[in-house]
Amino acid sequence: MTEKEWLACEELLPMLYHLRGPGEGTNAASTSYHSPRYGRFILHAGPSTHVSSRKCQLFAAACIRRYGYLTHDVDCFAVATAFEHFADRLMDPKELQDAYLARCQIMMQEAATRSSQAASFAHFLMTPIDAQGAGGKATSAAWMLAWARAGESVKQTCPDADEEDHFAWSFFGGPPDAYWQETLRNEVREQSELLRHIIGNPFRSYPAAASWPALLVDLARQLYDGGEVRLILHDALEDAGRADLAEHFRVEDWHPKGCWVLDSLLGKT
Repeated sequence: MTEKEWLACEELLPMLYHLRGPGEGTNAASTSYHSPRYGRFILHAGPSTHVSSRKCQLFAAACIRRYGYLTHDVDCFAVATAFEHFADRLMDPKELQDAYLARCQIMMQEAATRSSQAASFAHFLMTPIDAQGAGGKATSAAWMLAWARAGESVKQTCPDADEEDHFAWSFFGGPPDAYWQETLRNEVREQSELLRHIIGNPFRSYPAAASWPALLVDLARQLYDGGEVRLILHDALEDAGRADLAEHFRVEDWHPKGCWVLDSLLGKT
């Protein structure tokens, strides 16, 4: 993948393959990938620097948090928060498992009054996540969103579908319903932007300053912890002569944990 392809890509698979780096998996050098939108890619293994497991975990958590926002599934926020804490080493595997079991118990008690996909998300977060695994989690979130938004449409366009059809759809790109397919494509496109938000540009890594001013670090920490200081940080970066980084906070409203600019300010990888 080239830098131009990375910046324009609207599909996760080629981006995540690039992040795996040389020597990972069975395709150590390069492989071809047929994209329904862009045609045939030649995917080269990419730079030798691999994305950290923390970045992969936070990308998966951000996809779950996004699903929660779009579907008003508040349980997903608790799952995403727990996994963010785990990624930042504020929670060990045992504590993550306990949080997962506690959340599942609450959802079982409330199942009669509301439904949630959080249990499914919590279950697949219990497995280790690398770049390839993060893609699988993100894809699951996109499919769940497509079903949440377009499930009724599928019932109308595919009224005679049975279990065998649903099984086949899981392997062959989903149901032949235009609204479902559009929903899936749109979400994968948004996830691609989300991945760029967390990874940045792997071809032009921004050189971190040896010592950021204390005000910038403090504001970055506040924003990372959920504070409403995005525009204040924007102004502070401009005052510090970092207009390029300031622009990132003017354009983007939501900065998930793992945001590449916040990580640069906070010294995280």
